[in-house]
Amino acid sequence: MNKSTLMGSLTLALLTGDVSAVKYRPPTGATPWYKTASVGKIADPDYPINYPVANFGVDKDIKVSTQNMGEAEKSVGTKMRASFKKPKGHPVDYKVPDFGVDNDIRLSMGNLK
Repeated sequence: MNKSTLMGSLTLALLTGDVSAVKYRPPTGATPWYKTASVGKIADPDYPINYPVANFGVDKDIKVSTQNMGEAEKSVGTKMRASFKKPKGHPVDYKVPDFGVDNDIRLSMGNLK
């Protein structure tokens, strides 16, 4: 029996059997490494939370970028906008000229003989 037939038979046997979700948890004391999850420090942290964050306004780099964009739009005469549309592909129905075998290839082929 080849490998694909064996895998197909095993898959068919598994699919035709009774399929049910089994939630397995080891019995208490059977596995020393298994412990019930606890909430821990997440529920009551010992560090400050919900504190106010200072707002210093717009960053100077953003201001300069906005100013430069305004000047560029003014010089071009149109509003620049991002487009997330898929661009058209390159043309594919064009004729490619055939100049025959390149001289370097012809010379290499001659040297191989």
